[in-house]
Amino acid sequence: MLRDMTVIRGTALQGYLELVAELGADPNVLLSAAGITPRAVGDCEEFLSFRAVVHAVEMAARATQSADFGRRLALRQGLETVSYT
Repeated sequence: MLRDMTVIRGTALQGYLELVAELGADPNVLLSAAGITPRAVGDCEEFLSFRAVVHAVEMAARATQSADFGRRLALRQGLETVSYT
C-alpha cells in the first residue's frame, strides 16, 4: 500500500479560522473532521497532508455555502503563505 507523502505548510490555511467563523461555521469542527489541529493553521513549521488541506477547504465551502471559499481565503493571504525565510 502506498502512503501519500504530499505535504504542505500550515501557512496554506492562514486566515482559515477567521474566515470560516465570519461565514458562520465552526472552524474547529471542520479542521477536526479533516484531521488537522487548529494550532497547525498558519504555522510555517507544521507540515500537513495536502489532501487534508483540500478536504478542510472543501468542507468549509460546503458548510458556509461559499462556492468561492478558496478565493476568499487566498485574498487574505500574503507572500508568507508560499515562502519561508
